[in-house]
Amino acid sequence: MPFPFAFSAFARRSFLPLALFLLSALGANAETTWAGLASKYARQQARQKPVKPADGKGSQTKVPITGAFGLSFGERVAPGRIVAIREADILQQFAPQDPLPPLDTYLVFLLPFTQRVCMVQASTITDDKRLAEAIRSILTTRYGPGAEKSKEGARTRWTWSNGTKGVCLSEEGRSVSVLYFDNALYAEGAAEMKQRKAANLPVPPLGGPPGMRYISFQGVGGINLGQVIAPPEDATLSAEGLDFEVTPPNPVPGFEEYDVIASPKEKRVVQIDFKRKGMTPAVTTQVLADLVARFGPSSVIASSESKGVRSFSCRWSQTESDGSSRDLMASWDANTFSLSLEDGELHAKSQAEAAATTPKKK
Repeated sequence: MPFPFAFSAFARRSFLPLALFLLSALGANAETTWAGLASKYARQQARQKPVKPADGKGSQTKVPITGAFGLSFGERVAPGRIVAIREADILQQFAPQDPLPPLDTYLVFLLPFTQRVCMVQASTITDDKRLAEAIRSILTTRYGPGAEKSKEGARTRWTWSNGTKGVCLSEEGRSVSVLYFDNALYAEGAAEMKQRKAANLPVPPLGGPPGMRYISFQGVGGINLGQVIAPPEDATLSAEGLDFEVTPPNPVPGFEEYDVIASPKEKRVVQIDFKRKGMTPAVTTQVLADLVARFGPSSVIASSESKGVRSFSCRWSQTESDGSSRDLMASWDANTFSLSLEDGELHAKSQAEAAATTPKKK
């Protein structure tokens, strides 16, 4: 989706008009005219004061962080399209009154029982590397130059914080997202969930939109990574491990083929593959939107087009508490949508076991 202003003009002139537009959407008070916005921007520049870093934990911002895109922290939001239910919050899609192109996916994170806003996120997938830099410049203008920069793999984050509240700009590959958070409210959601479980009170079932509720970094369709499984007699021993088809107890709607790779000796699941055929571009776009809503922006590994047929692959990653890495890979080619979930450490052990098990050729 293009910027509201042509990039050629963006490159030739000052980005003040874009800055004003972004400021109005990223938490600034609404103004009725461009003249009013320009005047307010000038007043903000005149009032700027030095911002000191907060002991390596982000910055104390020049202005309060109270929410974004028309939503305020602590505000109660009516139930809408739920995309995921987690341990401490509910992720719900929403359509802001004033969307901020080219950011096109908007999520609000709600406390599970009181429906209060604890985080707000906007994200997009783009080929233009100038987007993250443009947004970072605007956030710096509004919240100060003391953002903490961190890097984890291919993901780079800039975080502005003020007490328990903050703003995090994240860039990873083609993914760009802006997350507004209130950690104190998020902690309330986690504590409430824990108390209800301890008292055996009802809690929301973990889930999401149709098809997504059975997919997590722990497993797919009721089959979990690391669990011991009994391979059938016709399982094939490959360089990766034992490869065989399975029927999961909770199949993901629409996905009809499931394969598992298990370690040859311990028989632990190290990888789960599942496919859905006959996927049109429109359906593929919706499934990807659901995946992004559930797991956040992804890194695109490859994208190509041949004879009018487009193919791509992308990845979501999560590091477990024991330091192991789990990856969810998605790919689409020739109308077939494939997903693969694997545990990197378990997969490496399975490959070693397979190499030791496979008879050496004389």
